Amino acid sequence: MLRVSGIHAAYGSVPVLNGVDLAVEQGEVLALLGRNGVGKTTLMRVLIGLLKATAGSIEFAGQEIGRLPPHRIAHLGIAYVPQGRGILPRLTVRENLKIGTRARGDGNDAIPAEVFDYFPALSQRLDQAGGTLSGGEQQMLALARALCGAPKVMLLDEPSEGIQPNIVQEIGRLIATFANGRGTAVILVEQNIDLALQVARRAVIMEKGRIVHEGKSEELRNEAAMRRFLAI
Repeated sequence: MLRVSGIHAAYGSVPVLNGVDLAVEQGEVLALLGRNGVGKTTLMRVLIGLLKATAGSIEFAGQEIGRLPPHRIAHLGIAYVPQGRGILPRLTVRENLKIGTRARGDGNDAIPAEVFDYFPALSQRLDQAGGTLSGGEQQMLALARALCGAPKVMLLDEPSEGIQPNIVQEIGRLIATFANGRGTAVILVEQNIDLALQVARRAVIMEKGRIVHEGKSEELRNEAAMRRFLAI
């Protein structure tokens, strides 16, 4: 579904990504783990087109997309939920969701009914300003807005950040449902290791802008592996 080969990227003269290779298949959740500052968010920004790679290839469904602008990438079916949620606080829940529909390639601006199946609480808050929602509700809105674009791939950057534990579990359940029920491929950047390993079948570890480990999630479910790769 999405394949990354030899990606390099930099901010100005400062290199951040140094030859990243990874792939995610349809219906798979891939956890992207690593310490702060190793390049995880930079990779997400490169995948959605907000930062251009200086070398390497990004293929989506067999098409090279590395030089496309973000709106073209979104229209192809890749959605990005950034760290910090990125909702528009002065717009209503309905307006935020409507913006999400603009990513659809077919021009349909109707909010999909399935969004309210996943997030029933939002149907009661359609006319409420997004910024007045709780932190957990804002994260739900960010996920729902991404779904409004009918994505084939979702890039989720720290969706559990600042969220109450009971909401974190709900987010984990929803991510698994997106993959298993909709066939959506998910790349999940997450500092909550328990959540990441719970929902992902496979995990990759980044260090200094490179992938240094790749394997099944259960391989990391022990203290020695945590210390080796994540200094936990």
